[in-house]
Amino acid sequence: MLLNCVAPRSYFRHQQGVSLVEVLVAVLILGIGVLGVAGLQNSSLRNTMSAQERTLLTVMVSQLAEQITANEQALARNTNAIPRASFNGDCEAPGAAIAGWVNDVQQLLSDSACPTVQQDLAARVYTISMVWDDSRGTEGNDQMTMTYVVAY
Repeated sequence: MLLNCVAPRSYFRHQQGVSLVEVLVAVLILGIGVLGVAGLQNSSLRNTMSAQERTLLTVMVSQLAEQITANEQALARNTNAIPRASFNGDCEAPGAAIAGWVNDVQQLLSDSACPTVQQDLAARVYTISMVWDDSRGTEGNDQMTMTYVVAY
């Protein structure tokens, strides 16, 4: 006995338009998925830029810490050292030794960035504080603050 694998014509008459609805639903689901991926890409880009700023800032603070440490060693040897007071200051009135560094930080982040360097002679430390606008990477929290302590 042979089986007839072909559906009767009356079956196809009742199925008209169903494939079009299926295609529309598939396109809708695909569109929602693409919008989700685009949103994740946007968030990823913002966070990457924020992380890059923090990384560059850490490198710049490390450079200043090396300058401070080298200067303290020079002071201990009584050789060509910069006076300690010239390392103190902030974005409004930077000391002579950090004026160029403060300018570099502001060019890297923005003019709103404000580094502050304070010395504590009794504790033998320099405290380097940074405040800048990081609204891009912190979901609306405008001010980001990082503090570093350099012991000598």
